[in-house]
Amino acid sequence: MEGRHTEVITPGMLRAVGTVDEFKGRWSRPGILPPERLAALQRVATVESVGSSIRLDGAAMDDRAVERLLFGPQARAFASRDEQEAAGCADALEMVVKSWRDIGLTEHHLRLLHGFLLRHAERDARHRGRPRSQPLPQNVFLEAVPAAPDAALPGADPEPSRRLAALLADAAADLDGDRAHPLLAIAAVTGGILAIQPFQDGNGRLSRLLATLLLLKHGYAYATCCALDRVFEDRRDAYELAVRRLREADAETASAEWAAFFLDCLACQVTTLAERIDREQRMAPLPPLSEMIFAAVRSHGRVTVRAATALTGANRNTVKAHLQRLVAEGRLARRGQRKGTWYELPGGVDAERPPA
Repeated sequence: MEGRHTEVITPGMLRAVGTVDEFKGRWSRPGILPPERLAALQRVATVESVGSSIRLDGAAMDDRAVERLLFGPQARAFASRDEQEAAGCADALEMVVKSWRDIGLTEHHLRLLHGFLLRHAERDARHRGRPRSQPLPQNVFLEAVPAAPDAALPGADPEPSRRLAALLADAAADLDGDRAHPLLAIAAVTGGILAIQPFQDGNGRLSRLLATLLLLKHGYAYATCCALDRVFEDRRDAYELAVRRLREADAETASAEWAAFFLDCLACQVTTLAERIDREQRMAPLPPLSEMIFAAVRSHGRVTVRAATALTGANRNTVKAHLQRLVAEGRLARRGQRKGTWYELPGGVDAERPPA
């Protein structure tokens, strides 16, 4: 059944979950990057997310055209359907980023998100935010949707809106009741959207937007700084095969395959973001006080808060804040506990010996 998390957990899936959760912990440390650099990462991620998402659904806009549309001086007069889809995708993503705390895993909110995705698409005005009244044929990926969507289809599954309601109920039980790890539950509900295809158009964009929403709601705050959609696009053949099998293969087998693929993409997403952060940290100049503290560590091998305060003449709490940032950036390592805490270069030879 769609929405149920897979019971098949492979070693690869466990490694992927561990990779993502380890990065989640790193991201929660204070001062991982200055605010202006985080804002720059978010802008890049927005362009990549919108561009990749609409291209996965058949559009042809490149990232440069998407960036001009979203951030260039213009009056929102769209020259093509691709631009309409890009603008709608950006609007929906902005709503998720700003309001994720208030958006629930309900059919009402899902319909609102779908409406935002298609809000500028004139051709989709009739069915935006409205689930289909009949299921798609099994070979939906090979044939066009019938012109009369309300016509009865032979061998029809239950009505899409009922299947959608069941999907969301199962996902909510997993996420709110701690029946499964959040990442497994998110994989299940996004795969369910792709399997049911509850709307006439935009289901792929909706499932990927829902992934970002649920990651934010469950503490994966980095999700807005690196585009998961880009990972899917980079693995497009595997993505399209996994989506096809969700509709054509045995439900339990296909769900397990999708979960494994989805988790691997999440692990790739955080690996990419970690590399970008490392690059930013190497390039970013240190504030003068941090430079003084870092120079003291290089000179003396290690430093305590008390010693750094005496050396710099700065306020103790300010010194502690700069030390925390240097640790978060990976420039220093924190050793010891409480009053016995000291700081040194990562991998220092005296890592286990407390200071005299």
